[in-house]
Amino acid sequence: MLVRFPMSFYLPTVFLTFYDASLLKVRFLKLFVPVLAEYNAENDLDKTREFVAKVSGSLGMIVTLVTLVAMVASPVVAALFGTGWFID
Repeated sequence: MLVRFPMSFYLPTVFLTFYDASLLKVRFLKLFVPVLAEYNAENDLDKTREFVAKVSGSLGMIVTLVTLVAMVASPVVAALFGTGWFID
């Protein structure tokens, strides 16, 4: 019991370090905003809309896949953290 308690605080901290929201936002904005500004500078509204549609579709697909993997893997994570109820 004493071993699992500190781990329950350690692992979420590790996950937050890997997927820090502010770091991802900064990386995305450094890549996306200049390219979007370049598309807008060309004054071609159709190309700009196509670019935004492709980016939002790709991000939507990535979020959907990560969510599905997390839903499928959630019993494994529950078994790792709750070994007492899983073994009984």
